[in-house]
Amino acid sequence: MALCAEASVGRVEVEAPPHHAQARVLVAGHDQLLRIQVVSAIRGDGHRVHEVESGLEILEHLGPRPPGVDRIRVLILDISQNPWVGVALLKAVFCEDWAMPVIVVSNESRRVLAAVEALGVNTVIRKPFKVEVLREKVAAILDTDRSRRGAGA
Repeated sequence: MALCAEASVGRVEVEAPPHHAQARVLVAGHDQLLRIQVVSAIRGDGHRVHEVESGLEILEHLGPRPPGVDRIRVLILDISQNPWVGVALLKAVFCEDWAMPVIVVSNESRRVLAAVEALGVNTVIRKPFKVEVLREKVAAILDTDRSRRGAGA
């Protein structure tokens, strides 16, 4: 996809030491404070966390990977500032061969959240929320993913 190759590289990557690295998690949204809190919590659980602000940066992370680079295991997306852009982005993510669990964080209306859930998002967490709730959701998704991969699915 051409957009992925042309996207700017204005992201911040925070990685846990390799011996703690369990999964690659992508945290996306315009709210810098929320991203910092989420990245810190998920990184504290030993995951390799990539932090981005824009939809183009998300597509860059989901596009072709160099050999030896694991796929993103979970996308955490805050759609609060641009809800319908978030919905369109999710449609693109689900239409491509990027199948992955998605957690949406939002303070949007029921209409927006219903549209998000209809796309197949795994979890919707309404703001405000406790970061422990998000950590539990990520852990549950990754446990399910590991079980499926272990069973050959």
